[in-house]
Amino acid sequence: MQIYNSYKAIFTAFLLLFSVNAAQATTILMDNQYLNPSYAYTGAGGTGWTNFSNALDSASAGNVSVGNFSNLSYMMGFDAIFVNLRCSTCTLNATEYTNISSYIAAGGKAVIIGENTNWTAWDNQILGMVGGTFSGTTYSGVTSSISGHELVNGVSSVNLPAGGIVATGGEALFDHNFATLWGSNVLTVLDVNIMSDSYWGQANNGQFATNIATWISTTAAVPESGSLALMFAGLTLLVVSRKSKTGKI
Repeated sequence: MQIYNSYKAIFTAFLLLFSVNAAQATTILMDNQYLNPSYAYTGAGGTGWTNFSNALDSASAGNVSVGNFSNLSYMMGFDAIFVNLRCSTCTLNATEYTNISSYIAAGGKAVIIGENTNWTAWDNQILGMVGGTFSGTTYSGVTSSISGHELVNGVSSVNLPAGGIVATGGEALFDHNFATLWGSNVLTVLDVNIMSDSYWGQANNGQFATNIATWISTTAAVPESGSLALMFAGLTLLVVSRKSKTGKI
């Protein structure tokens, strides 16, 4: 019983250390290029994205930095990245494309915003980066959730202003595939308006946007090497102590 209680104490201590690590705030790098000031995130949030900005600040404990994707080493210091939509004729430059691709391949979380057919070049680029294709079509109206993923918890439908539709690849979250999960760490949303204040109260748009803020602000907890070392050291001492007293393990 004494040995059992000792093991239990060490495992409890390890779980506490693990929980502390899990509670650490997620850091997010937000793209400083965007469609226009109505969709900009600059500290207090864009003039048209106040609700989403507040949700993101709350979920991430305010750990959102505004910058760019020109330096991969700098990017790797963040738990997640948020790629804003740019002008209708804009695309990522070669350095940005390579860095974002590398960041995603390393397991970093990313939310990437696209749009309708007026942004076809942009949509083709960001979807191609994760192995998908753009349909070249736009959908406006109510679309229902079809996934059991946490991103659509509490979301039965959203009102899509004018979103682009993914043709192939990824996991569709809605029956009109404008929001798509790629693996466990990338979300593309081909409608910049759905998270704006003007559409926040329509259908479950606000809940979906809040879920996005929560999802990008949540990272898998990985125990620090010191915590693991402490646990294994404790277990080793117990085993040695028990062997010395009983002559066997």
